[in-house]
Amino acid sequence: MIEKNVVLIETLDNIGTGVLYPCIYKGKEVVKDKNAGNSYILITNHHVLGYPSKENIQKSISLTFYDDWGTRIVQNDICTIKLFELKDNENQVEEDELVKWDRTRDIVALLIVLKRGIQLTLSTGVLFEELKNREKIYVEGYPGVLSEQEVSQRIQLEGMQKAIFPSNDKVGAYQITDDYHWYNNLEDRDLLEGLSGSPVFMKRDGKEFLLGINQSIANVDDGKNPFKIVYFLRVEHILNYLRGKNCIIYRKISENKIRIEWIYEENKVYENDITILMIGGSGAGKSSVAKKFAFHGNVIDSTNDGQTTRTDIIYQYSINEKEPKADVCFLNQKKFVEHMMAHIDMYPFAMCMEKAFNLDRNFVSDEKKLMRNFYQILCLIKEDEEDRRYAETKKDILNCLEDELINDEKIKLYDALLNIFLNSKYSPILKYILDENEANDARKKILYGGKEDAENIPQIVIDTIRESENEKFEFEKYRKLVVELASKNKKCTTDICYDWLQDKEFKSNYNGLILHCEGFFDIEEFKFILSKEDEEDIENIKKAEEKWREFEYEDEYTEDMNDTQIDCKKGWKVYQDLVGFYKEIYRIIKTAIKRKYPFMEESIRLDSITRQEREFLSKCLQVSKEGSLTGMIDNVKIWDKISNEYAFILREFEINYLTLVDTCGLDHIATNSQKDIIRRLNGYHYDMNSDKSIWYNSRNRKGDKIQEDKKVAVLFVKKLDAGKPDELRNILPCIRKTIPKAPVYCCFTGVDIFYRSKREIKSLDWTMISNQCPKVVKYILGDNSELKQYMSDIQYLVLKNNLIPFCGEPNRVKEQFSYAESNYQYVRKLIASISMKESSSLEIVETKGGIENRLESVVFEIIKNFFENASLEADDFRWNTINADIMSGYKGKLGYSYTYEHCFFQIFHKAYVETIGNVAQKALKENNIDSIEAIQSAMYEMEAKFLGSNENLYKVELEEEKKNDFRKVLEKMYQYKEPDGKLLFKYNFFDKSTYENVILPGQKKINKEIRNEFFDCVFGFKKGLELRIDYNRTTDTVQRHITNIFLQILVKQIEDDNRKKADNIVRVSENYYEELQNIEKSFMQKYGMNDNGKFIDLMIRFFENQKEQ
Repeated sequence: MIEKNVVLIETLDNIGTGVLYPCIYKGKEVVKDKNAGNSYILITNHHVLGYPSKENIQKSISLTFYDDWGTRIVQNDICTIKLFELKDNENQVEEDELVKWDRTRDIVALLIVLKRGIQLTLSTGVLFEELKNREKIYVEGYPGVLSEQEVSQRIQLEGMQKAIFPSNDKVGAYQITDDYHWYNNLEDRDLLEGLSGSPVFMKRDGKEFLLGINQSIANVDDGKNPFKIVYFLRVEHILNYLRGKNCIIYRKISENKIRIEWIYEENKVYENDITILMIGGSGAGKSSVAKKFAFHGNVIDSTNDGQTTRTDIIYQYSINEKEPKADVCFLNQKKFVEHMMAHIDMYPFAMCMEKAFNLDRNFVSDEKKLMRNFYQILCLIKEDEEDRRYAETKKDILNCLEDELINDEKIKLYDALLNIFLNSKYSPILKYILDENEANDARKKILYGGKEDAENIPQIVIDTIRESENEKFEFEKYRKLVVELASKNKKCTTDICYDWLQDKEFKSNYNGLILHCEGFFDIEEFKFILSKEDEEDIENIKKAEEKWREFEYEDEYTEDMNDTQIDCKKGWKVYQDLVGFYKEIYRIIKTAIKRKYPFMEESIRLDSITRQEREFLSKCLQVSKEGSLTGMIDNVKIWDKISNEYAFILREFEINYLTLVDTCGLDHIATNSQKDIIRRLNGYHYDMNSDKSIWYNSRNRKGDKIQEDKKVAVLFVKKLDAGKPDELRNILPCIRKTIPKAPVYCCFTGVDIFYRSKREIKSLDWTMISNQCPKVVKYILGDNSELKQYMSDIQYLVLKNNLIPFCGEPNRVKEQFSYAESNYQYVRKLIASISMKESSSLEIVETKGGIENRLESVVFEIIKNFFENASLEADDFRWNTINADIMSGYKGKLGYSYTYEHCFFQIFHKAYVETIGNVAQKALKENNIDSIEAIQSAMYEMEAKFLGSNENLYKVELEEEKKNDFRKVLEKMYQYKEPDGKLLFKYNFFDKSTYENVILPGQKKINKEIRNEFFDCVFGFKKGLELRIDYNRTTDTVQRHITNIFLQILVKQIEDDNRKKADNIVRVSENYYEELQNIEKSFMQKYGMNDNGKFIDLMIRFFENQKEQ
């Protein structure tokens, strides 16, 4: 019965009521106190309590409540009382000003810890749902007018629920139906004084359910309340308010019961951070899942029925985030242009080819076919006609055919081909030597048609076809003859028609295409912020951008030209004009955004968000018919408290931050090339490994960043009714090549489509194949699943044992608690698997007995292969790539990243992953080492500790204290001198004086005579392995020094992994861990111990006995 929840609260100045509810408290002072018993939270109004002294709280207030036997619980029965205050002492106001406060903040809470042995059983029913108008409800408390009564000072009043207009999810109202006016000389306010904070509840099916607490009466005229209306604070709002102030965490554990834990003023900093990369197709539900973890998810409008993610959205959740906020990071101009050039479709440029050379649309749309034929033509052109562009263009075509060119390099390739063939002697005949179908059509017209049919066909083509009239037509032979004839024609033929350049339809189509990058940018989405002047500016820019098609030349040169050649050389400027075009578009849009949303670069507080800020954030997160800003955004970072549902999971597994990355660019996994996916995943690895990464933010109480345990996982999200997870076949090999330490899990949204009833949801079990399993689940669980070939045995076992069904539909979850409970259980299962490093195998690696000696030869072999895999050779790359890599050192960077990722930290990361994946396992087997999977997993896990952060292998000049051992040995390797004083590494990236005599005066290029030699020296890491250097007071080879460094880190990693596995194994079952804690507490209380050492010794003996049996 709820009467035991009701507490009389008396202070020196006031009287009121509060409601008591069971509450977990794990403070050290209570855990160590053998007399401490159960703990409870007491909730009342702030105006009841005022500002008692926190230090003397037990003396400042008097509480009256009773145990199960009806005996009053006195002050001596209470171990501890802790106070949560709304404001800090320096900001306190006088009590008579409390009426000016927002009534929804009139909340205060006390933690009460009773002594062991006191029995107090409370009513725990709560109701969050909105009641029907005029439904019967009750209030029970201690009105001040009864404070002198000897028989009963408490009263229960009956009332009826009253609807509030406009609706309010924080405050409710009821009308008292009992007659309480027996004192004619007292106003309503005086009569009801003392009922503030009283529990408001209802009765249903013989049970009582807490609705909230009294807050105030509807005061009409100095204490009068003619309509008998009382306002109360809803229980869900009270709990969320206390949660928002970092006083408690709570969650529903049944339809009408909650679990509360007191965390106020707790400053725990854990070692664990988890990052989960969420990947999946458009509409899979990634945003819905990520948003479900947010405490302020109701103001994060990141979901709708279409594509919602055009940029990475990084959600970083913690238990007690003090500044919940969203930061929108806009692309700068340079990144915007790169972004557009990287995602624009090639068709606008193919369309230029089509129009310029009168080619067939289907032919130019087939990029591989088009490029193959261009390559064959360039190969036929005689060497004496070639200039440098021909050779470079042929290389680029080959790279394009091998998918080795990124998008903007493809644009340059189309640009180069236009420059080579427009207005050249080959221009009029190009369509007839590029496209075999065009040649065949021409042949038919020439041989079988009338004179007028061949009227527009070049004479060279006509002559070649007629010469072979009686022979079987062979296209390659014919093409070769036409090119030979054209090459002899010294006159530049320019009779090709340029009418298409002025064609309005072409111009419109071209501009429409370059202003629309499917899935990334569409100018139409910005119409809602563009003024009439902005739109006119865009039209003017379009016209200016068309100038290249009017053949206004600009100078273009290659590295081998002399001044005379440069003056004579002319070329079209498609690429350059497009860059300028995008710069102007960026300027106009950025200005328009700033005009409409002047706060665009400021943090948005989620706990006090305005309507305009919410609209802005919504435009930054999703694409909708009303417009979007996503095409201008680099990323969005959201810091928030973890939602009520999952706060206990973070606390249980001692996680500081759970980061969910709603990835952009991986939503077309099935169609993306593996190269694109690998590049994207490597990008995420580099983001995580940067000193400036926001993905890992754990700090100690002094604010210093701590060395937390960084765990990363990949969560593949798919709609349950969307067929087989074919994308996994494409993504799994890429993960192994980029972030192999990341286990892969599957989350299937839309579980409410297949499981609707409470019984169906509760019986949901995807650990084995059954008739109730959807086809996609059976596919993964099946013995013949093809996914096995892309994963190790333990990784596949972890995947299939942790399939996550999820309901992301808020209304369904709210209406049917079974969905919420199912979500909780499976999310906990996911976090448990990641925390305990289940994918590394749960095997404990024995480190006693000199594991370093057993692993030394293995690691020695690994380091040799690692340096070989990292080494690069100039012959494999183009001159401009080599030049950019070398010049990076002059600019203070260790390598350059563009088409190729050649920064040192990128090179060594890829080599490390490749070596551990291909060499380590084999070497461990050959040396008969046990626990291979666990050791290999530790090697993957320790990569950042071994190689350091990105900055460690990126900045030429780095403070000595920031360099790790690997970097220091690397520097000494480059500085090594032969006995005669000669440097083995003639060129040293770590020494800027290296560049004094090798850079061409006034240019940003290296002297080409020594370019390849320089590159091979700087990136030829493997040649330094046998050099003997001094490090850590010992002289040995580079290979041996690095082997020792690797071994030390590996052994420490194995020991850490062993500890984590052991710590978390008991958390596989939530109930088991809680019961173990209860056993420990009971043991210490029973035997009067303050130290748990004896209990631990007994438990160790127990498990040793179990092992022996």
